[in-house]
Amino acid sequence: MQETIHEKRIDRDLQFPLGQWNFKDAAQVFDYHIMKSIPAYKFGQNMVLQLATFFLSENNYVYELGCSTGILAEKFLKFHGNKIDRYIGIDNVVEMTALAKKRLKAFDNAEIVHSEASKYDYDPCCLFISYYTLQFIEIPKRKKLIQNMYDSLIDGGAAIIFEKVLSEDSYFQDITNQLYFSFKYDNGFSEEEILNKMFSLQGVLRPLTSKENIQLLKEAGFREVYLVFRSLSFDGYLAVK
Repeated sequence: MQETIHEKRIDRDLQFPLGQWNFKDAAQVFDYHIMKSIPAYKFGQNMVLQLATFFLSENNYVYELGCSTGILAEKFLKFHGNKIDRYIGIDNVVEMTALAKKRLKAFDNAEIVHSEASKYDYDPCCLFISYYTLQFIEIPKRKKLIQNMYDSLIDGGAAIIFEKVLSEDSYFQDITNQLYFSFKYDNGFSEEEILNKMFSLQGVLRPLTSKENIQLLKEAGFREVYLVFRSLSFDGYLAVK
């Protein structure tokens, strides 16, 4: 109980001005914060592990874009073990990569890189993972990154992408906004915290609709794009080359 109280106290210190949310100051409590903020967060991580099974091949290089503290990377490496030649996690926040390196120090086949995902030079690989990351990248850079992902994948490789999305119409957007507000409130966030987070993400979070996300992936060349997960305003896609 003491740890929970301590975590909640720290979490409530994450107050950012309008449009100034940043992952640097959130790094130390990021894992706890994100678990409370995204519906079925752990379920989605486990889905990534299971989906990856179908795409690990003779070239088992896996890239995770926006690896944050390495929590998904650790689960992935424990789950797939020696089937992975190299797991490369990329993040542009040095505080995140420091935590990820510490977490993954026992894995010889793990590498954590401090870099912009849109500027990284990728080797041929069988899988890309982007777990709620592309939504923070400007649209022109996002298009270029998705194209780089497609070009770097071997034939039959895939990208597993989870994103926050906008609804197709305003009525349903209002419904999902209210349901999401209730979800966060039930998870212990106060009204003030919920509003502060919403305002701090303005101009930082750049979600698209599900149709727009699928269109971007198909324009890059992916032959099949499947919607494999949906909860409120959060989607998961499997894009196959």
